[in-house]
Amino acid sequence: MDRTESLQENPDPIKAGLKTIGIETPSDKLASLEKLVSLVIAYNSHTNLIADASPEIIRSRHILDSLSALQFWPDVLDSASDKKAPSLVDLGSGAGFPGLVLAIWIENLEVTLVDSNSKKIRFLEEAIAALGLGKRVKTVQARLEELGRDPSFRGRFDLVSARALGHLALNAELGLPLLKRGGSSLFYKTEKQAKEEAPVLYSILESLGGGEIEYLVPELQEGNSKHILIRIEKLNRGSDSFPRAWKNIKRDLDRYKTNARSG
Repeated sequence: MDRTESLQENPDPIKAGLKTIGIETPSDKLASLEKLVSLVIAYNSHTNLIADASPEIIRSRHILDSLSALQFWPDVLDSASDKKAPSLVDLGSGAGFPGLVLAIWIENLEVTLVDSNSKKIRFLEEAIAALGLGKRVKTVQARLEELGRDPSFRGRFDLVSARALGHLALNAELGLPLLKRGGSSLFYKTEKQAKEEAPVLYSILESLGGGEIEYLVPELQEGNSKHILIRIEKLNRGSDSFPRAWKNIKRDLDRYKTNARSG
């Protein structure tokens, strides 16, 4: 038995994890997730996507962590609904966590995976083709701070996700301009990060058109990155001066980090 076969015959960690939040695990979706595990391992052997590409880490720290958002999107899970398919833009997609994982699981979700790294975009395109998701999943190679100023993307999405993208204020500044009014974010952060980084986010939240910050704690925690999820509803268009140029975003974040260290 080769390694790929072994991976595909061992979906138990994902199945057991989803059971804790009351989600059934169809065999076709589990098979697709296991295929993604194999694709990440193979690509990571020559191009760095993630630090640890062991199958156990991919399943728990990345796939299950990505799927923890399902607990808070019950309406999106209803793929049989007559509602228009929701759209998700995933920022800094990398190896496809969470955007590609959510696209596998939610059959009516239209997903745009965004990354500035050409090698990661190449992996995502190969994975989309291998998983047969080309009709509703696409990639965009772009600098994230430029995407929110592009009329083709600004205000176009129902949902925005970001995971391992840096500071919470950065996630919001890059992500909220992409949302429609009434859309919402799910940013994956640790509880410590959320607590430390929220004050900077509050200072720009009104300019971004964002509402109250909700801190969602997934039941699905065992073995993953211990993330909580930050949900912010888009209330209005926000200031057209956001997102700012990268040098201005970086300047303010560097200043915050310096003040935090000296404080």
